[in-house]
Amino acid sequence: MRADHVGLSVADMARSVAFYCDNFGFEEVMRHPLGADRPLDKVIGVPGARAEIVLLELAGFILELFCYEVPEGRPLPADATQADHGFTHLGFRVDDVHAETARLRAAGVHFLGEPIMWREGVWLAYFQGPDGEVGEIRQLPDDI
Repeated sequence: MRADHVGLSVADMARSVAFYCDNFGFEEVMRHPLGADRPLDKVIGVPGARAEIVLLELAGFILELFCYEVPEGRPLPADATQADHGFTHLGFRVDDVHAETARLRAAGVHFLGEPIMWREGVWLAYFQGPDGEVGEIRQLPDDI
């Protein structure tokens, strides 16, 4: 067994595709609507569910974006934190966390704090995506 992809529900497909492609280098590899011809509702257990799905690829990793038409998705609660249960963030490895933080900030990406050294030689910083999802950029020592 091996990990394959991560799914993310988004409010605006065009905005999210642009965010991940423009800022992180993902490429769109597949796009398709789901409706009556595919049983999404039977897979997720939500009667009548319909969504557009876009698969984005970066170095063999797939980010699967869902934009639901039915039912309409709800935003993350305003008071949601990293301590809440469930998936907490999407991680990216970078060569230089400080340079990437500066580049992403210049592109309008909101960071939750400053880059910190988590442990010797390991730097990280957390940012927010278009729908409030949290991402992490992490720099590891050259010998890892």
